[in-house]
Amino acid sequence: MRGSADVTRERILGHARAQFGATGFERTTIRSVAKAAGIDPALVMRHFGTKEGLFAAAIEISLELPPPAELPIAEVAERLAEHFVRLWDSTPALQILLRTAATHPLGAERMRAVFADQVAPWVARLPARGGDTDGGETDGGETHGGETARLRAALVASAVLGFALCRYVIEIPALAAMSPQQAATHLGPSIALHLQ
Repeated sequence: MRGSADVTRERILGHARAQFGATGFERTTIRSVAKAAGIDPALVMRHFGTKEGLFAAAIEISLELPPPAELPIAEVAERLAEHFVRLWDSTPALQILLRTAATHPLGAERMRAVFADQVAPWVARLPARGGDTDGGETDGGETHGGETARLRAALVASAVLGFALCRYVIEIPALAAMSPQQAATHLGPSIALHLQ
């Protein structure tokens, strides 16, 4: 059973996510979050310390990437695209982070960390394909490591974040109107291009 402190913390985070998503990092205040949560601002400070601490907790994200598979790149990319679209559709913190990353250094730093800590290691675990030349990578079941993994992860991030920005933040009509399956179908080839 969760204690009242946990319930209060979750209530604060829910209101913080709503405000960061609606008004951005700059215009969200500890006081406005506390007011929305019906508590004293000191309680927000007790739980999170600073506005930056509140923001970091509100956008805590685990991408929960599926295990890399020894499948053709197109299938790996398709699964990854489906996973990302499902996450973007169901995780408000990702949309908040994307909006904030475009306007505030803290958001950009957190977004870089998510991709460096979660996507780059995932790409590095993909089985190496023919033609890889970065530091001993071969066809023999080795993995993409080092600079190759970092570059591929950065390129995958550019495809995913560009698509997400246009679909969820700018809401370009053709992209925003797509079903999740259509979105994944169109995103997959962009990811595949960068995994080859």
